Amino acid sequence: MRNSLFLVALCCFTARADEPKVDAVKAEQKKLEGTWLLTGVEIKGTTTPAPDDGTLFVFGADGSLVAKEKGRPDKKGTYRVDPAKTPREIDFVGAAEKGKEAGAKLMLAIYERDGNTLRLGVPVGGDPAKTRLGGFEAADACVWHLKRLKDVPKGDSPQAGDRKDAADAEPITNVVTAYFKQAASRSKVEKNAELFVTRDVSVVLIARVGQKEEVFVTKVADLIPQQQKQLGELREELAYEVSEQKVEWAGKSLAVVSVAYRNKFNEGRGVFTLTPDGKSWKIAALVLESCLRN
Repeated sequence: MRNSLFLVALCCFTARADEPKVDAVKAEQKKLEGTWLLTGVEIKGTTTPAPDDGTLFVFGADGSLVAKEKGRPDKKGTYRVDPAKTPREIDFVGAAEKGKEAGAKLMLAIYERDGNTLRLGVPVGGDPAKTRLGGFEAADACVWHLKRLKDVPKGDSPQAGDRKDAADAEPITNVVTAYFKQAASRSKVEKNAELFVTRDVSVVLIARVGQKEEVFVTKVADLIPQQQKQLGELREELAYEVSEQKVEWAGKSLAVVSVAYRNKFNEGRGVFTLTPDGKSWKIAALVLESCLRN
C-alpha cells in the first residue's frame, strides 16, 4: 500500500519510451474519465474495506488526475495508460510542488477495468517508482479496488434497514479504544491479542517518511513481541490520543471503524474491521498508517 488507506493517492501517468498509439490511449482515458471511490485494499487474499468517505480519484480524459482524501489537501498530477500491454499498465506522475519539479514518476502500476469497477495493482515493498507488479496474482501484489462513484448508491454500507445508533457503536469503539490504551504499555500490550479473532490475523503497517512509504505485513502473534521490545527500549508508556472514531456497518456481522490517532512521536490513521464473537466484537483485520509528527 505504498498505498490506502488506507494511501499514495496522488498521481498521474506519464508517457513511456515505447510510446503506445495516441488514439488507443485517448480512447482508454475516456473510459476511465470520472470519479472513482477506493472501496478496499487487498493483500495476500485479504481485503480490508475502505471508509465510504475515503479516498477519491478524479480521472480526466485529458490525462489529469486529482486524489482527494478527507482532511488533506488535494493531490494533483497526470496519468498515462498503455492498454496494449498485458496486464495493462498505468503510470502516475507528480505535479509541480514547492521545491519539487513536475514530472517526477511516483508509481508504476497495472490496472484492470470492468465497467464501473477498477483494480490497480502495485507491489508490496520496493520502490513503486521503479518496480511494476507482474500480475494481480503475484505474491507481492497489493490491489486497490475502486468503484465509479455514480455506481455507489447512498446507504450502500450500511443498508438502509440496518442503520445503527450510538448505543450499537459503543461496544465496537470500546474495542478500538482498548487496543490503543493497551498498546501504550509494555505490560499490557500482550492483552491486545485477546481483541483479535485469532493471533494469525494480518496487520498491515504503513510508515510514511517524507514522500516515501514502507509497507509491512505481519501477524498479531509477531507484532506484539515487536511492540513489547520497542516499549521496553523507550522505558516509558507511549500514551495515544484517539479521535474521530467512525463506525460503519456492512450488514449485521461486519463493522468497519476508521480512526485518527497520535502519540508523542507519530500521528496517523487506522482502519479496524470487526466481526461479532458471541456477545463481544473481535478485530478481524487491521491497517495502521503513521508518520512522524511535525
